[in-house]
Amino acid sequence: MNVSVLNTVVCEQIRVGRRVTLMDVGPRWSSPPTTLAVWIELHNPSERDFTVAVQVWRGRNLLDESPTELVLAGQPHWQTFFQWESLHDFKRKTYTFVVLVDDVRARTIMVDFGAGTPS
Repeated sequence: MNVSVLNTVVCEQIRVGRRVTLMDVGPRWSSPPTTLAVWIELHNPSERDFTVAVQVWRGRNLLDESPTELVLAGQPHWQTFFQWESLHDFKRKTYTFVVLVDDVRARTIMVDFGAGTPS
């Protein structure tokens, strides 16, 4: 069986403690945030090894990519997140976040960083 993405959330920050807290979640911001995170929940019924990564696109241009993370066999349910500490190159436009599982697109999320909002 294949690994499937159950949930993907784009937010400004993730606080890790006894629980994972996602802060400022949403598909739209009035302007680009200074930090950004993508939280991913996956289901791996066969409990096999797999890789996961996130790409950030603007139109047809790949702007950034997280490091690829290898997930070792043995767990049917898995969560991770990728966080960007500074987004100084992002503008008031719409971006696409792509979750890759084993280098294949598994989930795509459109996020608006203030496109159409007056400066």
